Amino acid sequence: MGRVYQMLEGLSCGYSDNSLELLNKLIEHPNGVQLLELFKDVCERTQHNQQAAVEIVKGRSASRVMLLNALDLAREQLIIVSPWLSKRSIDQDVLLRINALLDRGCRLAIGWGYSYDIRGIHPDGRLIQISKDGQCVVQVDSTRSYDAYPDLVKLRNQYPEQFELKLLGTHEKYLVCDRQFALMSSHNVLSSRETLYAPREMGWKTSDPDLLDEQIQIYHEAPDLRLNFRLAKEFNHC
Repeated sequence: MGRVYQMLEGLSCGYSDNSLELLNKLIEHPNGVQLLELFKDVCERTQHNQQAAVEIVKGRSASRVMLLNALDLAREQLIIVSPWLSKRSIDQDVLLRINALLDRGCRLAIGWGYSYDIRGIHPDGRLIQISKDGQCVVQVDSTRSYDAYPDLVKLRNQYPEQFELKLLGTHEKYLVCDRQFALMSSHNVLSSRETLYAPREMGWKTSDPDLLDEQIQIYHEAPDLRLNFRLAKEFNHC
């Protein structure tokens, strides 16, 4: 059986010169059904191994390209987590791509908000406040860390069933495009772009389905701080 398994593994990888002949023999074999089931198992394992490839994403230009590709390719759900929401990254080009993504029925989930900027989370938090009705009031300061937030809120209001803005109080940076690929990176893809004096950035891209599922679950399990009634109560008494 070990020899048969090796032959099937070669066939699943496309390495056999006599693939059609081997398949015909499998069909005619007394144990053909069992062998075909084994072949199916080998194909699934081979596909998983091929999908599990990881590649390095170097520099802001590369991660910016991945962000734009994800906005164009996503068909079911795109998750983007990045602490700050700046027009330096969320420019007119990105807004148009987001609009097109929502127009084709895709869901968009953006996890945002740096914990140090949130009043009630950090003693010095001033840029993000939670109103009595659970809405975010964002101050635009000289750093312009959140100056794209109003544009995103307008789109969220147009597509309330598809577009989620989730206040995470986070320093994570990642995106997950459907179950096609994910990017984990040091680059804040929604707040900065490549510039002459940009620091070095590094990330990893993977299409491993298990990792994608786990990352999607991590996002969905993270609490939305807007819905934290303890925080809302603190704001109401300030």
